[in-house]
Amino acid sequence: MILDKKYFVTIFYPVFPYFLIYSYYLIYYLLLIYSFDYYFDQYPLVLILTLFHQYLIHN
Repeated sequence: MILDKKYFVTIFYPVFPYFLIYSYYLIYYLLLIYSFDYYFDQYPLVLILTLFHQYLIHN
């Protein structure tokens, strides 16, 4: 079955921005968990990531 291009764009386009946002958050949290697990002595890295995350939420 070949999907019509117009149909594909209509379905896909509204979902795409949310997919990007959620994939960003997923990567961020995985990175945060990874940092806590393996580099707990490098606390400033986690702190910087958390501050950057807060900055992105509020702006």
